[in-house]
Amino acid sequence: MKKNISDFKDQKSSIHLLFLWNKHLGSKQKVINLLANDFKIIKIVKIIWTEKYKVKNYNRLFSADFINNNFKIQDMENTFECIIFEDNKAKRGCYSVDGTFLTDCNTNIVDLKNKVYQDFKFDQVYFSYNTPMTIQLGYLLFSPQTFINILDHNDDETLTIEQDLAGANEWPSLVEFFEVMNNCSKYVVLRNFEFLPYEFVDNDKDIDVLTDDVKKFALLANARKRSFGTSGYEICVNGEWIPLDIRYIGDNYYDSSWEHDMLNNSTYSSNNIKCINDLDYFFSLLYHCKVQKLEFNIRYVELLNRLAMKIGLENYGKNLIYDDEKISILLYSYLNSKKYEYVEPIDRSITLNRKFIAKLLKYYEKNKPAERKALKFLLLFYKLVPSNIKALIPSKYKQQMKNST
Repeated sequence: MKKNISDFKDQKSSIHLLFLWNKHLGSKQKVINLLANDFKIIKIVKIIWTEKYKVKNYNRLFSADFINNNFKIQDMENTFECIIFEDNKAKRGCYSVDGTFLTDCNTNIVDLKNKVYQDFKFDQVYFSYNTPMTIQLGYLLFSPQTFINILDHNDDETLTIEQDLAGANEWPSLVEFFEVMNNCSKYVVLRNFEFLPYEFVDNDKDIDVLTDDVKKFALLANARKRSFGTSGYEICVNGEWIPLDIRYIGDNYYDSSWEHDMLNNSTYSSNNIKCINDLDYFFSLLYHCKVQKLEFNIRYVELLNRLAMKIGLENYGKNLIYDDEKISILLYSYLNSKKYEYVEPIDRSITLNRKFIAKLLKYYEKNKPAERKALKFLLLFYKLVPSNIKALIPSKYKQQMKNST
């Protein structure tokens, strides 16, 4: 059997999951016989969840709010079976499922699902449509290592596993947390990822991430909301609650275009943590130190020096970070070259260095006088601006104007 999960990511073979709820188990053998015609069954697993975490397990596994979507708790089963099978003749195509358009769907599974509905009259069937979706579900259902072990020891016996989703009560380690999140969510760690996952406790007090979907990320991470800040969450790891700041596209923590680029141009650290690339790291950290802090961590001085060398910024001097005038020019030059703007964050708990921001905006005003003067005027009188004129204002400025009124 294939010991590495990446072995399934070729173009000819894919792995899939089929969930059989208790009400469907009367047709279990017929379903197995149908699968055996065209697929290789790897393992059948009976899963038993606790009543305590049942609802949360459903919500996290399928990234949906089942209770608010007219599902009754008494109809939600905490015992079901999962059939893991392999398709050695996978056909790649596009398919829309539950409002999501999949560009890498195994169309054989679509045909299989239709046949199951037709032959067995099931009212609800859930399949995974490609290998990445299977890995996401498998890692959540069993934990990464357990899922890999299941794939590596296939036989005809039904395996019974009594456990909730990965991280349901707590995460055993940051290693498992990030291994699951790497395969379940689009995110990046914004800074200090060099200490993750093994040296976090001695070097940092919180984890800063950026994602495209804050609700989904928090759900998958099993994060609970902290009492302050729109982005303040925390996760339990081996009995300790670790603060987790979840930034998201459109929250104005950075310009939304920059946030998009950070996610789309992400990379991995040497310890397999999704992180931003060196160029984004240098300038976002510089922005963080000067715009979002009144006093920054002294260790960032050396880190910025190292990053400047890595990206070829030869004129960045050792103590340049302390020169607000030169840093504002450098930061403006980069932001402007990328068409990024300074934006007011939605999260009002963020500290802002107004003195430095004024220096930064001075260069925008100097280089875009007509646009800036018009926006400054609109900012002062936003409530009085006719709605048809408001519609013409770039969206990135609207929140800033609303927040100031």
